[in-house]
Amino acid sequence: MSLLNQAIKNLINGVSQQPPTIRLPSQAEEQVNGLPSVSSGLSKRPPTQHLARVMDAGQGNTTTHLINRDASEKYVLLAQSGELKVFDFAGNEQTVNFPDGKGYLNVPDGSRDFSMVTVADYTFVLNKQSTVRVQDPYAGVTLEPAYETRKVITIAPLPGQKVWSYNNTTLKPAYRFNVNGAEVYGFYKTTTYERNLNPSPWVFDPRYYVYQLDPQTPWYNDAAPAADYHKHITPDRYARILGEALRYHNPNLVIDVVGNKVYVPNDMPLSIADKSREFYFEDVIWPPPQGQSDSLQTRTAAGTRLLTGSRYSVSTETRIVGYTSSDGSNIPQAANVKQEGIVYVKQGDYSSNYKVFVNGTQRASFSTPSDNRSQITTDYIAGQLYSQLNSAISGSYDITLSGNVIRIRAKDEATNFSLKTEDSGGNYLLIAAKGRVQSFADLPPRCFDGFIIKVAGDSGVEADDYYVRYTEGDEGEEKGSGSWVETHQRGLNNEFVNATMPHVLVREADGTFTFKQAEWEKRKVGDLTSNPDPTFVNRKLSDVFFYRNRLGFLCDENVIFSEAGGFFNFYPTTVMTYLDSAPIDVSISNDKVSILRFAVPFHENLILFSDQTQFAVKAQGILSPSTISIDITTQFEASLRTKPVGAGKNIFFPVLKGKYAGIREYYIEEGTDTKDAADITAHVPWYIDGDVTSLTASSNEDMVICAASGAPNSLYVYNYYWAGNEKAQSAWHKWDMDGRVLNAIFISSDLFIVIERDDGIFLERIDMSNSEIEKVLNFKSVVLLDRRVFCDAGTSEFPFDLKDAVAVNREGEVFRGEDAVTQAALNQDLYVGIPYRFSYKLSEQVMRNSADEGKSSLNAGRLQLRNMKFIYSETGYFEVHVTPLGRQTYINTFTGTDRGVGLFEPENAVLTSGEYKFPLMSKSDRVDIEVISDSHLPVALQSAEWEGFYHSRSTSR
Repeated sequence: MSLLNQAIKNLINGVSQQPPTIRLPSQAEEQVNGLPSVSSGLSKRPPTQHLARVMDAGQGNTTTHLINRDASEKYVLLAQSGELKVFDFAGNEQTVNFPDGKGYLNVPDGSRDFSMVTVADYTFVLNKQSTVRVQDPYAGVTLEPAYETRKVITIAPLPGQKVWSYNNTTLKPAYRFNVNGAEVYGFYKTTTYERNLNPSPWVFDPRYYVYQLDPQTPWYNDAAPAADYHKHITPDRYARILGEALRYHNPNLVIDVVGNKVYVPNDMPLSIADKSREFYFEDVIWPPPQGQSDSLQTRTAAGTRLLTGSRYSVSTETRIVGYTSSDGSNIPQAANVKQEGIVYVKQGDYSSNYKVFVNGTQRASFSTPSDNRSQITTDYIAGQLYSQLNSAISGSYDITLSGNVIRIRAKDEATNFSLKTEDSGGNYLLIAAKGRVQSFADLPPRCFDGFIIKVAGDSGVEADDYYVRYTEGDEGEEKGSGSWVETHQRGLNNEFVNATMPHVLVREADGTFTFKQAEWEKRKVGDLTSNPDPTFVNRKLSDVFFYRNRLGFLCDENVIFSEAGGFFNFYPTTVMTYLDSAPIDVSISNDKVSILRFAVPFHENLILFSDQTQFAVKAQGILSPSTISIDITTQFEASLRTKPVGAGKNIFFPVLKGKYAGIREYYIEEGTDTKDAADITAHVPWYIDGDVTSLTASSNEDMVICAASGAPNSLYVYNYYWAGNEKAQSAWHKWDMDGRVLNAIFISSDLFIVIERDDGIFLERIDMSNSEIEKVLNFKSVVLLDRRVFCDAGTSEFPFDLKDAVAVNREGEVFRGEDAVTQAALNQDLYVGIPYRFSYKLSEQVMRNSADEGKSSLNAGRLQLRNMKFIYSETGYFEVHVTPLGRQTYINTFTGTDRGVGLFEPENAVLTSGEYKFPLMSKSDRVDIEVISDSHLPVALQSAEWEGFYHSRSTSR
């Protein structure tokens, strides 16, 4: 039995849960708070740097999103249920305005129920629990009406009789109410009489005082601003006076006036005293009596003369103001429209008959003469028909004439009617247009502004029918210079309820942010057949993304793209032709239900993820409704609590295996179009504890980091490195934090972490590039303290409790505990933070077969380890804990001290490179070897080597 040695070339392949005999020599039993690198070996991970305390603890889970505006301006967005905040990279909170409130941010789970994508200065924020609605309560969903009850004050007409006589003057009745203690007057001017009184005639003119608004304003004859108003008081006019008075005294209430009715909230106190029968009489005499200097002499008299009946009544009315769905979404009441049609006199001819039928009954007819040219013009014929229609049906319809076109419009929104014409010229001379016409040629060149009609398409199917609206020319243009333009069906609710659609966070020109409802485009053309609502209406969206200059949504089994370049438009802008830029709404094709969860751009495609299948969205050339295709690429089960992430040429997505999670790496095989998804956790199947709750990746650092539900205080880290087509590194390990990790996201080489501790929720950053190097004692090194902050001399306030804190000054001197740190900060610059522990537990050492370069192991003999050494570089401190089975732990301490100094003191610490050897004296399968460091000084291990005795009773052949 001879003394042997064997090298471990590197320690960069993380943890393996395979049996020791089949592990790689570079794999470990456990690794915590380390960072394996193909360039620098195994080192202690960089520290977290404190940026900001963002909110109190206990606020729930968080979604983190990057706003990467340009190379010098980046922000981190944090969203929780009911809250949204934005921070810059220095941890400064930005101003966010909420003009529409924060109601859209209310979600059950802040880590799962948001999806976000940033396009230029707009970040689209999706609440996955919000059901998208259009303003139509009958849009394919059962809704409960929302009612409103109001009080209705109805003003009764005044009697026409004369009711009071004074000095040979009669006075007609007028309105006068006392409402909630305030007088509201109507008025009526009487005739002016002259009285022959010596020595000169006087003019006698009785009037009322008018309390239209407070304060009272006397009404004097024609000198008043609206001199004629008081001469024609009617129930409608007094209702308007009363409504204005009530609005004046109740400015915060909604008070409506319709005709002779005043509508007030049902809970508004209302007390009315009808004083219409009590007259306050004013006698004005002009010119003044002889000897008096004043131009007016006013005498007053009050009298009461009872009228029959009250001038008002109060009732209640209940109306539908909207609809409420089971999830609480409020949909406004659909707009009602009045039915209308036109009669178009297209051509006049001699000895011809023209007839108009409304609801099947002839209501107008005209026969042209055989010899009078003036009576066969289209305008003349239309005028004759108009007069008859106006006489016959004006009680129920508004009849309007313009040139050779007559419009018939129902006065009541609930009234529908049929309209037909006949003529003796083969029904070519007179055309009725209501609802739909067979040809665009059946429409008049000039019509009524805003009139809408449906035109039959060429194919004879309803899907290609379209609508046109007549629009007058711009102001200043000649009347009749309008045109017909494509439009949408009358009365159709064509807009989304913006409160239910994704909102936008906008970076304003002044540097602030605004979170508000987006102005989504309305349906501008067509109807529900030719231009139906997007398939996401009355459903919940599952993801928002940006692809090929289109904003996109996922909903159930559909993927929906906006208009090309029109991110807020999901309706085609014309139904008369197909445009490549039109919105796209397509469903996937599969033999099983595949609810789409996430969309990730990848190479030239868009990869769609469902729970069991992955699809690729493709297009030959431009992406358009006619070129898009969706194909199945792979069928792997996925656990999609969090969104898959792309990095370089791969997409990483989680899977769930019992109580543990795994990660698959989606890729395209080199030189082919074959897609696959390798399990990169195959060698650590029981490592990631619980479901993956957060997933992020960095192509700069070749890293994937995730958080899991079973270990909320840890981050699971995957380092990989491709050497051509061969993966030279595939390392899983974990980082332990001192709080619950709510979310983590990579931005270039910076990892931003949201951590919840007892004293609040904090935003922290890890610089993976080590670009921010501190100078301590004449050598460059990162001060390895979590929650680290730099404090200038004189600092007295710190962002966290200093009980467990450690501080390091620029000379490398260390201060521990609250009192020492606080005192030291008074007169020197300090790096202050919380120590964290690095540990690396080696795998059981086995004898490797030199014949195949150590790829296989020799298991027939006994391996007795004698010692081991680590090759290190730029290292300041670490400990090696050796624990033989059944014996105590032996601690071997390495300190990077100046040569010749026997004791380790902070001021003597230097970073050195070399070898560190320590004894083992144990059988290989009965000893644990673990490297530990909780120092602020770095540790970097390049490789290892052991010496020992191997005894085998036989020789392999």
